[in-house]
Amino acid sequence: MALRLARKLAAERRLELGYGVAVTVAPFSFADFKQAEAAAMRVAEAHRPPQEAALVEAIDDEDLPPETMDSVRGLFAQHLVVILLARHGRGWEGVEAEDGTAAPFTTAAIGELLDLFPGIALTLARDLLAPFEALVSEGNASAPSQGTGTPAG
Repeated sequence: MALRLARKLAAERRLELGYGVAVTVAPFSFADFKQAEAAAMRVAEAHRPPQEAALVEAIDDEDLPPETMDSVRGLFAQHLVVILLARHGRGWEGVEAEDGTAAPFTTAAIGELLDLFPGIALTLARDLLAPFEALVSEGNASAPSQGTGTPAG
């Protein structure tokens, strides 16, 4: 018998972000998550500052200063959340435009929200990605093959 962690990813999720803001996200698969990760890394690499891009080209990877990779990781994290919300987000509540009307749920508005409110960005990233991080830490992104046994113990 194989045991798996229970996950509620087959249904729409409502993520409460604090400050009266909530985001609704459609279900998405582990493959969708990994595709978004790859896209986020491509975008992060493409948006390196010019001086940093030149440094990366001039120096071997193992000789790069840590802050060079730190900036890419930060860009990656933000782009990952934006990409996942743009692809799988259904909408939000509690976000208003300057005139008091409901803010549109667009990629630009999502990016602006994450830039203006880092606390919301951290909560959103944590809650959006937690089920997939649990899946990865479990070490098995799919069900075991039929007929495979596990050692008794």
